[in-house]
Amino acid sequence: VGTADPITDFKALKDNGKTLADLSPEMTEAIENLVYINLDGKYSKALNTMKFFRTECVNSDPSFYNNWMLKFRTALNDRKKHDVLGLITEQRLNFILKEENSLSTYDTENSHEDSQLYENDTLPNSTELTIRSEVNDIFDEM
Repeated sequence: VGTADPITDFKALKDNGKTLADLSPEMTEAIENLVYINLDGKYSKALNTMKFFRTECVNSDPSFYNNWMLKFRTALNDRKKHDVLGLITEQRLNFILKEENSLSTYDTENSHEDSQLYENDTLPNSTELTIRSEVNDIFDEM
């Protein structure tokens, strides 16, 4: 899938027997290239390609799009491409939700952000709690 006409490339390859699993990495790479190497600042080809790819995933397996979108949003934040993030939200190209496809793991667009925060924001076990009381008694006797 190239950047000149990624939607036509995708359709042709799919018609020739390639699966969504085969085409997803190529499609997402094309979208990323269209965003990162964009000169006009409008991103229309990238957004149209995203819309097409998202629809393909809504109709079959949302995990390809959602897993990529999670990584892509992080990359856009890291690259300070807030304008692109705004366009993605404005054009409703965020995560595929359960209401669109029951295979999705997203109830809301932000449902995974909360769980990721809690997973990464835990306190380590206190050493004091993990030392057995006999060991503490030995040190107390010294």
